[in-house]
Amino acid sequence: MAKCAECMLGECSIAFREAETVFELRCPAPQRLEESFLDEADLSAGVTALAIDDCEFQLVCLEAVFASLGIPEESTTLIGTTDEEVKGAADTIVAAVEALPPDGRLLLIVDENLDLAFPSSETVSGSYAARTALNRMPPSEEARTLVLVRSANDSESDVALYNERTHGFLSKAPSEPDRRTVLRTWVTRFGCEAVTRKGAPARSAADSAQLDDEDEMRAAAAAELRRLVALIGAERASAPWCELWKWLHRLKGALGSSRALGCCGADELIRTIESLRSRGELEEAVWSLIERGSLAIAPSLVPGT
Repeated sequence: MAKCAECMLGECSIAFREAETVFELRCPAPQRLEESFLDEADLSAGVTALAIDDCEFQLVCLEAVFASLGIPEESTTLIGTTDEEVKGAADTIVAAVEALPPDGRLLLIVDENLDLAFPSSETVSGSYAARTALNRMPPSEEARTLVLVRSANDSESDVALYNERTHGFLSKAPSEPDRRTVLRTWVTRFGCEAVTRKGAPARSAADSAQLDDEDEMRAAAAAELRRLVALIGAERASAPWCELWKWLHRLKGALGSSRALGCCGADELIRTIESLRSRGELEEAVWSLIERGSLAIAPSLVPGT
């Protein structure tokens, strides 16, 4: 119970008396959150951000998420594109927390499926790596972290696993801007006093920056879709299924991000790719459907192309 109290930024005690035993727990009570509060809040002060993903395009997306939260670029780290970074993820997380200033907090967003480079068929679980790191910390240090798993796999059992190991889940095909989801989870965990309130006038500049970030993400998403389609098409006949599935899963994530950018037609393709998980093969007719659909979405991401 003492560890639980410490994680909740509180304290507990027990007193044995002649007629009774008194157990007391004191901790901060969560504040009621008005959704409009999120529009005026950011994480520009005292927050270090760490993103771990094996896909460069998804790191571009996460960089934009951190920027939309107001986190300074010098307080942001993006890793995961090398085997060394993936295998050392837990060590990196622990080191990031140890490097925090006394009043600092860490926002970590980690991809669930961190694939090692071919010819390895190994996939490292991001949520497991994060939980391994958290288990190495004293409760007072974990209490300064918010760890979110980001994945294209969002079944009930998947999300339950992410929540068991970490503090929450971010979909690669979100129904609302990631900024709002992260801020809501941040305030729920740390309280309203843990954000910086900028007020309505500052939002116009932030909105302009967000539009620039969205243009960059659209261009990156279109390029990623074309790259993955070309790669899978070229390797489909010779690559082992374990390697093909890695690229199909990455394509699924890119399609989810495209859907979040307002593109239509991604849902059916995502479901089609997910249905291949247990098949162990990529049939010609199915690939033709995925290929045509993905290449049709790419131009719609960047008007004028």
